Amino acid sequence: MKPAQTVSLTPGRRVLFLTKDPALIRRQLRGELDLRMEGLRVEDLMDDINTDAMTPAWACFDYRPEDIARNAYAGITVNKERLFPEGSLMAGGFEVIVSGYRKGVGSSRETAVQAEKWSGIRIAIAASFAPIHARNNVSQGVLMGDHAVLTRLQRGEQVPLDEFTKGHDVITKKVIEYGGLFPFTKACARGEVELPAAATTPRPMNIAEKILAAHVVGTPGPVFLAPGDAVCVRVDGGYSHEFTTAQVAYFLAQEFGPDYALADPRKFAVFEDHLIYADGVAKMAPFSPKIQVLRDLQRAFQRQTGVLDFSARDGVSPGICHSGRATSSRPRIATPAWAARTIPWPTAWERPSTRRSCTRASPSSRSPRPSGSSWWAASAKASRPRMSCSTSWPPTPGARRRSIG
Repeated sequence: MKPAQTVSLTPGRRVLFLTKDPALIRRQLRGELDLRMEGLRVEDLMDDINTDAMTPAWACFDYRPEDIARNAYAGITVNKERLFPEGSLMAGGFEVIVSGYRKGVGSSRETAVQAEKWSGIRIAIAASFAPIHARNNVSQGVLMGDHAVLTRLQRGEQVPLDEFTKGHDVITKKVIEYGGLFPFTKACARGEVELPAAATTPRPMNIAEKILAAHVVGTPGPVFLAPGDAVCVRVDGGYSHEFTTAQVAYFLAQEFGPDYALADPRKFAVFEDHLIYADGVAKMAPFSPKIQVLRDLQRAFQRQTGVLDFSARDGVSPGICHSGRATSSRPRIATPAWAARTIPWPTAWERPSTRRSCTRASPSSRSPRPSGSSWWAASAKASRPRMSCSTSWPPTPGARRRSIG
């Protein structure tokens, strides 16, 4: 829904403050307490809220956002007990959610925003947002503001929409003004959006800038780009996997009807790789029915759209989606040598003239490589800190989490 030109709080709707004191959160969820920004400090609010805590991986085995929202913030626990009981955010009547610094660090999962939006949240307030989480808010039509904006809203002021778009580039502003990425792209397709012309004068460009410049839409003639330019570009290809395809299909059906079709399915592919080893794992057993639903829905999506198919064969995946490559508009994939020997290439996918095998990187002189598979584990431990999907009390003073996109 396209937001109004002025934003105000809805009578009867509430504001949820994610305080460092879990008792205050519980009282708000039970309807016993309503707080005001004027009575709080930013230091009283939770920092570094992780998207894995907002929607743990197991919550994402549901694909409909209204089902995912029932487990919003399920990863935040106190003494091993969920701080947010199932459905509590949805039942609380909240339309604004408030936190401290770096809201949305962690995995780049869109479900974190969906869990809030489908619980009734339309405004997220924080001192700062992790960049990918902020982009997910923009794409899904959730407005973002700071604590000063919230103070004005709670005083009854009608805040201009411009306050929620300032600091963004011209295209991001338009996405916000249209209420998200789907409404924006539909308006573009109807010819209602005038895209800004690339205005950079001729200059030397690196390879990334040249590729983007060759794909810019809305600007005739040779295009030159520079860092900071905002443009829309044509996409050469894309993919999804069985953890996400069901939701892709769900949103397309919601937006375009059940008989939706892709303009050029040859540019897209589906992979069955993320949950390929879930069967037989004891911890995954409770979720097996939902996992099978995700697989079945991906196959149904592939049959309906005709996209390239990388479904598993006899329990083995023919490729890993993250290793996919695009050459012009014709996608290619690099596959391990064992897969090239044992699994026939799908006829719809272009076969590279020379198959490439996956090799391990050469160890540095400062970091000798252990033998066998232990090298992979050692490499993973050395490259990034251990992450957890749970947030527990009390928060460690001064603790910071890395944002992993």
